[in-house]
Amino acid sequence: MLLQRKRAALIGLVALFVFPAAAHAADLTLDLGDVKTPASLFVPPGAGPHPGVVLVHGSGPGKRAQYQHVAEAFARQGIVALLYDKRTVGYSQSQRDYSQLANDALTAFRVLRARPEVDPARVGLWGLSEGGWTAPLAASRSDDVAFLITVGANGGTPSHQQAWAVRERLVRMGVSGSMVDAIADKGMRQIVHNGLFPEAAYDPVPVLRRLKQPTLGIWGAKDRLTPPGESLRVFQENVRRHTLRVFPDGEHAAHRTITGFERLPELVPGYAELVGSWVRDLPTSSSADPAPHQDVTTRPLEPLAEWETGKVQITVFAVLVLAFLGYVLSGFVRRWRPGPGSLAPWLASAALAVVGGWMVYVFLLLTNGKLPLGPLVFGRTLPWLGMQLLSAGVVVLLVLTVLRTGRELAEAGMGARIRRTILLTGGALFVPWAFYWGLLLP
Repeated sequence: MLLQRKRAALIGLVALFVFPAAAHAADLTLDLGDVKTPASLFVPPGAGPHPGVVLVHGSGPGKRAQYQHVAEAFARQGIVALLYDKRTVGYSQSQRDYSQLANDALTAFRVLRARPEVDPARVGLWGLSEGGWTAPLAASRSDDVAFLITVGANGGTPSHQQAWAVRERLVRMGVSGSMVDAIADKGMRQIVHNGLFPEAAYDPVPVLRRLKQPTLGIWGAKDRLTPPGESLRVFQENVRRHTLRVFPDGEHAAHRTITGFERLPELVPGYAELVGSWVRDLPTSSSADPAPHQDVTTRPLEPLAEWETGKVQITVFAVLVLAFLGYVLSGFVRRWRPGPGSLAPWLASAALAVVGGWMVYVFLLLTNGKLPLGPLVFGRTLPWLGMQLLSAGVVVLLVLTVLRTGRELAEAGMGARIRRTILLTGGALFVPWAFYWGLLLP
């Protein structure tokens, strides 16, 4: 394996001398049928025709600028690279269709294959991350695709990958206990099983088994978004003609990294050279690096019980907000103000702070993988620890308020009694809700 990498590096050095000048870039427009999108072609200097590759996006908006450095690196290896802006029609955080994205990639493939600078018999696809699902799907639909390259591809479903990534980040950062299960398990189950995660159940294995092309799979050992060890083994077991490589200091997109959570500007050394030499040779035999170690393994997302469904969660959340917010707002009505020393306003305010803070914080943790976690205390982030302490305070205030209610409302009117009943109902519902979300668990 070491000799192969030295050979790839040597070929890369030779390529730098053969193609010393900057790649020529040309702007194009791709007609995807329902939309048109801009594209860029990066052509190596020197006589062609050259092999070519279409770069297929990872998740997100997918603008060409994200991958220009990759296209230029491939061009320096003598490969024509085509970049295009990902469609926005039919693709968003809540909507996407892998079949449609695969067809877009094939449209770009046909355009590249027809270019005079390109050898039509040596044109393939490259897919990063989400492209590790869509590029293989596109390749499986056309025998004209000469080869396939994936980077940070996943061997499991998108829902398993995302739940793993959330848990991996929390555990790696030192978070432990109920916060991990609340976010990575319960939070992800709510998102997936309530239909808020498009293509959540897409299974890549049947597509991988249909691939006929030689396939180069690349992973960074410090990938924190895709389980690299498990994914490599899935490719090894299901792709007929595979070359599977792991870069010890690489992250999800094969950039250099220290911890795996930051992406340094430069590509991991040897990555572009490996792609260049592999595309030129297209080996007929299979080989694979050892699967990298994973501290966290993927786990299935259990279905929601009837009492966990989205409708129930929304109803409980709405009741809690209305009960506590209603009590706070009704306090501005003079005749409903509690007597001196009443704990009811403190109960309502503290519970409302927990419910509102929980909604915002959990949403940010699940949707923003780069949200700073900050310092940890007892394996908890400060916001989570604050909500846990406040939740415990709510329980204490609830008990004391119940004990005082008879004396405080002895001479109160009907409005005050109704107001207190609503507050205590919200408090009673708050306790199992906080237990479910780990706010009252270690």
